[in-house]
Amino acid sequence: DNSLWQLDPSQKKLLLKWIATDGIIIGTNAKGWFNNSYENLLINVNMLQEIKANRIE
Repeated sequence: DNSLWQLDPSQKKLLLKWIATDGIIIGTNAKGWFNNSYENLLINVNMLQEIKANRIE
């Protein structure tokens, strides 16, 4: 849908392994007992990985 995302920079190595045709689900990042600055999860269903993110556009 051409949305833009700000990703957790500590997870850059995971993102570099993703490819354009991977299936991605957008999820909600539950806030735990600590302050979490990322509201969403981008879940790669092909790799079974997730990256914390905020939608910026």
